[in-house]
Parts: sequence; structure tokens; C-alpha cells
Amino acid sequence: VEAAQRAIECEKIDAALVDIYLNGEVAFGLLEHLERKDIPLTFMSGLKEAVPVEIRDRYRCIDKGSIVDELSEALSAMLR
Repeated sequence: VEAAQRAIECEKIDAALVDIYLNGEVAFGLLEHLERKDIPLTFMSGLKEAVPVEIRDRYRCIDKGSIVDELSEALSAMLR
């Protein structure tokens, strides 16, 4: 998560596809950094039910099990 925070601050990012668990850390802390820079994002999870409702209401959350179709749709939506 720390490396992702540095990348958000230092790199030009058009959109973010964020796995909720990054190396054992919960990635919700990246929200503040991404929102501050107006970077559109989509979360990925093997357990969509584990994502808090307030997060699911604000952001798309892709189930890793159906990743190909949903990923294509999410990327298209974020980069419009």
C-alpha cells in the first residue's frame, strides 16, 4: 500500500484498478490519495461481500472470479 501511495503521488495515473488486499494490507487507505488527484478507480476482490457497503455504493467493485468481462467494462468506463 505504501508503494502504491508513492506511485499515486509521483506518477501520472489515468485510472486505478485496486485489489482490496495488497500484500496482506487493506487498500482502502488509497482512496484518499486517489480522490485528491481525481483518479477514477475500481476495486477488485475475491470477496465482494467483504467490501463495506459505503465503498460499494461509491465505486465499482469487480469480483475476481468474473474478471475478464467486468475488467474490460470497468476500464472503458473509467477512461471515457
